[in-house]
Amino acid sequence: AGIGASTFAGIGTSTTAGICTTSGKSNAASEDNKKRGLHILIIDDSVVFMKLLARSFTKAGHMCYTAGSGHEAVHLLQSLTHMNIQIDIITIDYEMPGMNGPDTIRALRQSGCTVPILGITGTIGTENHLSFMESGAQCVLSKPIRMTEVQAVMYDLWEKHQRIH
Repeated sequence: AGIGASTFAGIGTSTTAGICTTSGKSNAASEDNKKRGLHILIIDDSVVFMKLLARSFTKAGHMCYTAGSGHEAVHLLQSLTHMNIQIDIITIDYEMPGMNGPDTIRALRQSGCTVPILGITGTIGTENHLSFMESGAQCVLSKPIRMTEVQAVMYDLWEKHQRIH
């Protein structure tokens, strides 16, 4: 877990926080796994942020699937499963219309989804982070995010999941 503050000239102060059950650091073994593109489900109601993540992940060699709401995500995951497409990791926003992030995670877990889930939230506060973790997320990061950190955490979560399953 980490909490910090950064000041950007002319912009102001940005606070970041994260709660993870992972180190967020990439080791030598994960370097080999990075050659294998992951199948990532991105769940976020912000089209701009969803496209930003998808573009960055695709550039890194991953296959991305996107859903703009919790309900859409549950249906998409069911459809992908029926097409024998296995999702390796999920990123999800907290605040979304309809089902929020934790409610969506609970619905995904109830439907049998066991893949690692990385919560990404623009809300800084222990309550939202704990709600994510209690619902079944393995890690929570606060916006603004660094893509290098997100990718390192994703690989770490994926590797841990592979060792267990």
